[in-house]
Amino acid sequence: MRFLLTLIAFLPAVVTGVLVQAHVENVPAWDDFERAALLERAAEGELSFSDLYAPHIDHRILFPRLFILANAALSGANLIWENALIFALVMVTSAGLAGLLRRTSPESSPAALGAAFLGINLLVFSPLQWENFLWAIQTAFVLPMACLALALWALESGLAARWRFVLALAAAVVGSHSFSHGMLIWLAVPAWVVLRAPWVKESQDRRARFLLAWGIAAAVFLVPYFTLDYKASSSHASHQYGATVGGSTPAVANLRESLASPRVIAHFYFSMVGSPLSRSGSRAPADVAVYWGLFVHLLLGVALAAVAVARDDELWRKSVPWWVLAGTALVACALAALGRAIATSGIYALAPRYVSVSQFVLVALVGLGALLASRGGRMRWVVLGLGVALLFPVAAGWRFGLTGLDSWQTARLQARTSILYIEAFKPRFIRRIDIDWETARGSATVLDRLGYLDPPLAHDRRTDAFETAPRDADGVSGRITGVHVAGTHLVVRGEAALAGGRTAHGVLLTVREDGERRAVGIGEGRARPPGPLYLHDHLFGEVEFDPDEPTGVWRSKVDLSRLPDDPEVYVDAFVVDSGRMRLYPLAQRIRVSEARSDPRVRLIRGSGSG
Repeated sequence: MRFLLTLIAFLPAVVTGVLVQAHVENVPAWDDFERAALLERAAEGELSFSDLYAPHIDHRILFPRLFILANAALSGANLIWENALIFALVMVTSAGLAGLLRRTSPESSPAALGAAFLGINLLVFSPLQWENFLWAIQTAFVLPMACLALALWALESGLAARWRFVLALAAAVVGSHSFSHGMLIWLAVPAWVVLRAPWVKESQDRRARFLLAWGIAAAVFLVPYFTLDYKASSSHASHQYGATVGGSTPAVANLRESLASPRVIAHFYFSMVGSPLSRSGSRAPADVAVYWGLFVHLLLGVALAAVAVARDDELWRKSVPWWVLAGTALVACALAALGRAIATSGIYALAPRYVSVSQFVLVALVGLGALLASRGGRMRWVVLGLGVALLFPVAAGWRFGLTGLDSWQTARLQARTSILYIEAFKPRFIRRIDIDWETARGSATVLDRLGYLDPPLAHDRRTDAFETAPRDADGVSGRITGVHVAGTHLVVRGEAALAGGRTAHGVLLTVREDGERRAVGIGEGRARPPGPLYLHDHLFGEVEFDPDEPTGVWRSKVDLSRLPDDPEVYVDAFVVDSGRMRLYPLAQRIRVSEARSDPRVRLIRGSGSG
């Protein structure tokens, strides 16, 4: 029975693992491009500790950078391996929470523990966090909470005090040098020691020595953190958050304005706390997240009152790790509000990746619920009722996450087409790749030169990276709906879709030149998601929301100077499936007469092969 219950409890991990494997792509996005400078210095033998220790926006991501270097050496920098590591870290988090659950609720029946563990896994493996599961750089984001879970498990374990100290210290060092919210582990551990009074049979002197040693260790690691060139070094610090490279990091730069805007900060904070439950119902998450955040705080207050009313020291001690977990997550949300609310107009409060922090308040409530329910009586039914009620918004988050997974994958495959030709063409939707074209182009060039870009850049605008399939094969469809000359550009628009009406990954406009087929433009369109998405859900893609807009509408501007200087030039269009690296010719082609001097264009029937 225990094995069966454990198997059921791990079903969310299995389902999410399958979903992640089906949607992950080896395509860099945004912060992923920051690895180019790191890998270049490593390749040139100039890598130093300062390169590893330098702040990334507001965070010192020492350990994620080590993962990047290891991945480059072992797999040629295939980003999918880092996505696999992210999933493994979430598995570690789940295992740590399972251990914590068993240590704090030993009187619970196997069925009750299995139900509580299932609830925890429904949260930590929710596809609502698709940005974390599918974005390689997010090893940095998931590591701190994994380290916190392991630190609390170690403290609650039956190990000797010195080993608890060593394991908790290792977790704090790794977590704080992965992302900024990992620094809270340095506060969480002494909070546990003070509140839990863990070694009841031992002297107060033993606890004092533990806290003194912990304080010294914190100073050793945190003083350099904030004093050794703690300046904005990431391009995203300036492009995304308004900081100046070489100046104060974004959170520090915006701190004064944040403190002067308490209502904005509070709105961001409560929205972030309520975000995991806000994707249910017909109202937009931005309209209800604050109320869900207030409701979560109400549940915490009720749980605290229930523990206090019991007047049971053992119940209190067992509840402490869950209070520490909830408090750490809440403080992380508050710090995120201070650091990001002003710089991002509050939109990041509901970012899917932030759910991986705020959800731990709900995880803590599950742990507290299991502990209170183990005492039997009426409390068991209250906890059960609340748990069943909260399953509905959690399940809605799972359903919503399926749309997010699909949208993210489509955006990455569309970005692959644009990255392939990024040396020649500025993408129409640059936010799919990075916030700045020059940064993305320079980084892609470095990664390509080092052999870490797959497929490599299409130098000289060649199309030989693709296989050309027969027209209308594999259920692909498309057509050109209009073409005209505007100044020095040929403006082309049309429609395109892959099998089943899926969004095409671009349309490649090409000409024959010196016996080679070369691209002269890329037609980009917005994705049509299979379900609802909101602005904060597709910051790294472009989504079409207009139901009256035809599916797969694309548009391209071709610089006439790129066309051969011939009296008559034929421009052929191909629908792109960058997942399979295939081109599908359209039935039409564009004839451009007097291509350079006095261009005249006309749509004609294609030859059948493009």
